[in-house]
Amino acid sequence: MLEIGDDMFTLRRFINGIFLSTITLVISLWITASAFDKNSYYLAQLLPLFMAIYMLLAWVIYLRQDNVMNEAIPEERDPFGEDSLYTLLWSACLLAFLAAILYWFFQIGSQLPPL
Repeated sequence: MLEIGDDMFTLRRFINGIFLSTITLVISLWITASAFDKNSYYLAQLLPLFMAIYMLLAWVIYLRQDNVMNEAIPEERDPFGEDSLYTLLWSACLLAFLAAILYWFFQIGSQLPPL
């Protein structure tokens, strides 16, 4: 049903992934600023957390579409189509890339905050 190929790299899915990653980044910045006194260490922890949540959601959607869960929904009624699966995967990849850049180039998240 799902094959890796040119279909994954459509521009619309990539733009949706950028949009979802931007929303996630704003939410992470807001949580960091309001709950953790603007300590950037926690921003570097929240981004991979959201990435893992997106990967888990994409996996559940894939299993549901692959009829592994024995609850397959006809595609015309499926609210979570392939677009949402690839959007979540693109967003998770972009969040991983952003977290790596923050860690390696800006040293954000590499040292524990002072107690």
